[in-house]
Amino acid sequence: MNQLIPDEQHALIRFRQRDLPGFATINSALKQFEPKTAFPWHLSVLIDCIQLVDDRLPSQHEQDLLY
Repeated sequence: MNQLIPDEQHALIRFRQRDLPGFATINSALKQFEPKTAFPWHLSVLIDCIQLVDDRLPSQHEQDLLY
C-alpha cells in the first residue's frame, strides 16, 4: 500500500527547558498523518554554543555560523 506523504509544513516552536530558552522546528504536516508506523522515529540535534549572550542564546557570530 503506497502512502502519500504530505508536503512539509515547518513550524518554529519556542519553549523553556531548565529555565533556559529553547527552539525547535517541527514538520506539523505529519501531525495528522496516518499510519504513524510509517515514521516510528524522530531526530534531535543538540548544538552546544560557546559564545553566549543574554538568556544563554548564541551570539550573532555563532548564529551566522549555524545558519
